[in-house]
Amino acid sequence: QYPEMLPPEDGAQFSLSQSTLKDMLAQTVFSVSKDQTRPILTGVLFALEEGELQLVALSANRMAIRREKVAAAESAQAVIAESSLRKIIGMLSDAAEEPVRIVLGRSAAHFEIGATRIHCMYLAGEFLKYKNIMPQDQTSTVIIDREMLLRALLRASSLSQETDKKFVRMGIGPDGIKLSASSEIGYVDDMVPAELRGEPLEIAFNATFLTDILSRVSDDSLLMQCKGSEVAGIFRPMDGDAFYYLVA
Repeated sequence: QYPEMLPPEDGAQFSLSQSTLKDMLAQTVFSVSKDQTRPILTGVLFALEEGELQLVALSANRMAIRREKVAAAESAQAVIAESSLRKIIGMLSDAAEEPVRIVLGRSAAHFEIGATRIHCMYLAGEFLKYKNIMPQDQTSTVIIDREMLLRALLRASSLSQETDKKFVRMGIGPDGIKLSASSEIGYVDDMVPAELRGEPLEIAFNATFLTDILSRVSDDSLLMQCKGSEVAGIFRPMDGDAFYYLVA
C-alpha cells in the first residue's frame, strides 16, 4: 500500500543551481500566510513566464517576490506548500553549483537534486492577483544601509517580549532615519544614516517583518519606498529587480 512515486509529467522544465534555488526559497517562504482558512496562501507561487521564474509568498501584512532568469520556453503557474519547500531547503547546499532540475507538471512539481527526486503535489485554488496590490507612484525613496538598519531594528525589538507586537516608528528626514520604540520595560531612540529622495515622512512597521527581510538578503544597500504613512512600504535592490518586498 506504499504510495507509488509517479514519473515526472510533461510540463515546463528548467534548472537552477542549488545555491540559487536555496536563496530564492529562503527569501520568500517566510512570508507565507499562517491562516488555514485560506490554504492557497500557505504556499509559494511558482510563476514561470517569458524565461523568468518568480516565487511569490503573500499574507495579510506582507508580500515577498524573488525573480531569476531561467532557460525555459514554456509558461506555468503552481502553488507548492510551505512544508514541502522547507524540506527542499534543508537538502540544498549554500555553495553548490550543481543544477537542480525542476518540472512543473499538470498536478505536481518534481525536483531532482543529485540522486534524489522529490514529488510535490500542488495546493488547490487560485492564487491572489498579487500584481494588483503592488503600490505605484512612491513619493519617498530612502537609500538604506542594510546592516546598520538591521542592527538598529534588533536593538529596538529587544524591548518587547511579544513577537507579534514589536512595532517601531520611523521618522525619515534629510538627516536619516530616527527609530523609536517603547514598551512597559523602557524606550529606545536610535538614528540610522540614510539618504532621502523625496518627501520626509513618519511611518510605523512591525519590526519582525523588517528584520525577516534584512536578514535574508545580502545587498549592502537597499531602496525603501513609501507613499505616505498609511501605505505599505517597499524594499527593493539598488539595481535590477531580483527581489521585491512589501510590508504593511
